[in-house]
Amino acid sequence: ITYTSGGIQSNGTTGYADTNLTPSTHMPTSLNNMHISVYSRTNVADGNLDMGSYFLSGVSQYLIFYLRTASNIFYGLVNVNQNNIGTANVANTDSRGFFIGNRTASNVLNSFRNGTKILNSTTPSGVIQNVKTFLLAANNAGSSASNYSVRQNSFFSIGYGLTDTEATNFTNRVNTLMTYFGINTY
Repeated sequence: ITYTSGGIQSNGTTGYADTNLTPSTHMPTSLNNMHISVYSRTNVADGNLDMGSYFLSGVSQYLIFYLRTASNIFYGLVNVNQNNIGTANVANTDSRGFFIGNRTASNVLNSFRNGTKILNSTTPSGVIQNVKTFLLAANNAGSSASNYSVRQNSFFSIGYGLTDTEATNFTNRVNTLMTYFGINTY
């Protein structure tokens, strides 16, 4: 990982950070009440992940961000299983800014970019993650890191779900912080 005044960045092949947070252990009530967020300073279209984990429990279960895939799609998958990822995405041509993936009920999955709701989905929840969450990559079923990001990121969070007002307030506070440090992208 490279550390700069603008944030942290993986080399794209081996660099990642382990949060040591396992949602099923440390946030046992987070299945239908969880958010993840990342502030990305780099616009890259690829299939890599800026944070998260996934594992197999009958079908694959995801807690991950694809900020911008090679086909310009955003996925904010908060406790979503493989069968339902098609309802949890939206077009996105810029991976810079502050992204929030947010689940507030068993059938409420929202995502925000720079304070604007970009996804309002009824995607049902899968199961709670039982592997640690990584930054700059994804934890591949507890066995290894994979899908290493090449983006520079300056802020991450994992917590309980946010109301729309809380998501807006959180975005404003993070943007104020990034402006203070002179590294905001919007």
